[in-house]
Amino acid sequence: MDTSSIIYNYAITLSLYKSKNFDIIKNEVIKLINSQIQIIQNNYSALGNNENDIFPIIKKILFKNNINEAGQLATPMIRATKSSPLVPVKNVLELKQDYIPKLNIRELMTIVKNFQSSDSSCFMFSIIIEFVEAQRKNKLTEFQSKYPMLNLNYVNDTVILIQNILGFDIMEVNKCYNNMNGDKIIQTIKCSPYYEMMQQEFLSDPKSSPITICWLWHALVYGVPYQDVLKLSANNRIKKLSTNFKQDKESSIDKCMTDTFQYLPIFPPLSIREKNYIKQENIDPLVDNLYERPPWTPPICYMKPIEPLSFSLNIQKRYNKFFVSNFSGHVMLFLIISRYFKDINLNLMVLASVIYMVPYNHSINEILKAANLVDVNTNYSIKKTDLENINNILTDNGLFPIDKEIVQNEYKAILSKIPKSSKYYPVKKGGRGHTKTKMKIKKRKTIRKHK
Repeated sequence: MDTSSIIYNYAITLSLYKSKNFDIIKNEVIKLINSQIQIIQNNYSALGNNENDIFPIIKKILFKNNINEAGQLATPMIRATKSSPLVPVKNVLELKQDYIPKLNIRELMTIVKNFQSSDSSCFMFSIIIEFVEAQRKNKLTEFQSKYPMLNLNYVNDTVILIQNILGFDIMEVNKCYNNMNGDKIIQTIKCSPYYEMMQQEFLSDPKSSPITICWLWHALVYGVPYQDVLKLSANNRIKKLSTNFKQDKESSIDKCMTDTFQYLPIFPPLSIREKNYIKQENIDPLVDNLYERPPWTPPICYMKPIEPLSFSLNIQKRYNKFFVSNFSGHVMLFLIISRYFKDINLNLMVLASVIYMVPYNHSINEILKAANLVDVNTNYSIKKTDLENINNILTDNGLFPIDKEIVQNEYKAILSKIPKSSKYYPVKKGGRGHTKTKMKIKKRKTIRKHK
């Protein structure tokens, strides 16, 4: 097997998805979503809202209308039987008991990701402020009773990180000011604290950077050194060493989408919910009655390595790794969100991220290394194959390793369906976009023969 090929990554991920480990991984994601729902319920019920008021808030936070993102559903819809029509979910109980468990892994991971959006940014930041107030008034016991699902150690670490980013006490942004420069503190019956005022300013012009004070509850850019480097100025030598990819404006996205989803079918298949949402946008996901082509465009079809290859990419190439984009910011975000809640197995969230994003958005190596960069999956090694690294996570967490023979069989089955003319057909090791053509290999052999 060519370990630098997309087929190898696809075969491993498909084997993981089909394995007896999958239900355990999926249930961990469901546990995290239930914690997200519970913290919304507890917060808004304490403010005097009843369930009828809270359910629309939960939907607004966890469901988005964005056809360009994988797994989005716009609104939760369910049906009583296979033959009955889809109808909106009625309440929180139905959402948690009947709806969430039926979602596929792509839908579930998208809900987890939606929790960090601008609609929820001030929600979580306000809870951090509430924590600091409770801490300083010696009322942490009451706070913990209100939010039993929270990991208070991580919340405290986040407060310290935010203060280190801002350079001043976090409670300064909980005061009301007369303007964005904070010229004067004001005290009125109804006023928005500074962090909310900044958020409203952003929402009035969402074309600007989304980085607000509220955003800092998941301080991915300012809290993860690798992400910091990617945001540094272009002429910085460390950024040049680490930055690997850029958008390929010259590529044929349409042809790439056809090749990708025809020869590497999307899994899990699109659900009845996803199809319903996609068709509402006047898009038919079924192409020529042959294969499903989703409406979102993955990085595999619009990102390309920067030439000449960066130092980082040459290291990955040297160890025969497949690459799609930079190390995954999404998995870092998933782990930051997961750390807020008690008893979430972070390694299972890494495996869920693999199934969610490989091979269209990231390679296995890009996900495992990203997790390693935020102190999860600490046994990761680039010197090991992707299968070895995946199996180390599985066995370390009491799960079953994936047999190499199973991966080999999946690899052969996929390879047999891909025409040799396809860019995905492995010819020589070296990562995506760096295989040598058969013509060049043949020419080299001819020269040897004449010698």
